[in-house]
Amino acid sequence: MTEKRAQHLLDLNSRLAKAQARYELAHAESLKWEVAVAENKDIVTQQELEDTQIRDCVWNLYNQMCYRKGVSAEAKRDDLEEQLQMVKRTIVELGKIVKMAKRRARRELKAIQKSEYQKKVKKVIRAKSYMSRMSALSTVSRSRTKSMRSIASTWDTRSMISTI
Repeated sequence: MTEKRAQHLLDLNSRLAKAQARYELAHAESLKWEVAVAENKDIVTQQELEDTQIRDCVWNLYNQMCYRKGVSAEAKRDDLEEQLQMVKRTIVELGKIVKMAKRRARRELKAIQKSEYQKKVKKVIRAKSYMSRMSALSTVSRSRTKSMRSIASTWDTRSMISTI
């Protein structure tokens, strides 16, 4: 009977060791899953925080755009789609305005450049006409000088003749 009891105790110890090993494996597995769940909870919390921040930013942007356009904010706070539609429309409108402003600025710049070019051309034309007038005057003055010299030389010869 003692052998039976000893055998029974060995059998129980063996079962206990197997149960202990299974417990440790299960405990290790549960710790692994607890860590995974905790990480997922952190990720979900961060995503919820980010989602809330994005919703608040969209709401603030929507309200600012409504205010600047002079329109009342009709969308509900939780109606993100309508808010984003309005923001999109406003951005498209602003893009068109920017294009128009760039076109107008280009036209004005071209007009300014054209007028500056025309001013420069006028200055060049004035300078050329001044130079041609000056050269004409100098030609006239040269011819006058020659004629004056010839007149003077004839007078000199007359005075010489009269003295003879």
